[in-house]
Amino acid sequence: MATHECPRCGSPKATSVMLPPAKGSHDARPHPAFRCMVCDTQWADDEQWARLHEGHPTEQDS
Repeated sequence: MATHECPRCGSPKATSVMLPPAKGSHDARPHPAFRCMVCDTQWADDEQWARLHEGHPTEQDS
């Protein structure tokens, strides 16, 4: 099983979750995402995380 490190706190303790489709989406299927079991951050992939958190400092930037 691949490990998925949290992009916020770096913890390898993440669980997979299924998210409902976005409002207005033509794709009615749920999609997989990850949720950190330490800080409760949720992300679908690295690109989505970067897009959603542009301009927000991370702990690594501090």
